Amino acid sequence: MSAYILLVDDDRETSDILRFFLEREGYEVLLAHDGAEALHLMSERGEPDLILLDLSMPGMDGRGVMDALARHPAWVGIPVVVLTASWEVSAADVHALGADGLLRKPVTPDELLATVERYSSGR
Repeated sequence: MSAYILLVDDDRETSDILRFFLEREGYEVLLAHDGAEALHLMSERGEPDLILLDLSMPGMDGRGVMDALARHPAWVGIPVVVLTASWEVSAADVHALGADGLLRKPVTPDELLATVERYSSGR
């Protein structure tokens, strides 16, 4: 059974590219283009094995998603890896938000797949 990955990013080109690499490796990927859509998908589809989460999005951003995850008992403990192009965001920053890891855009396919395997294998 393949892992279910929720990819949350408002940049559709980035989302499509990342989804392509993940699906090619057998992962099931659902896309959300903002935080509210991500939470809706999780309510409808269930908890993913991993969330790949952009921090900067219009509407509900990644910080809002992290707050919502912390308040929902069934969602506490879902691994979250932050995706960001910002060099001002550190691993310590994302850990303080409650995320498990950090990937900087542009991410290579090897980095993406190694990170997804690392964080999705424990669920």
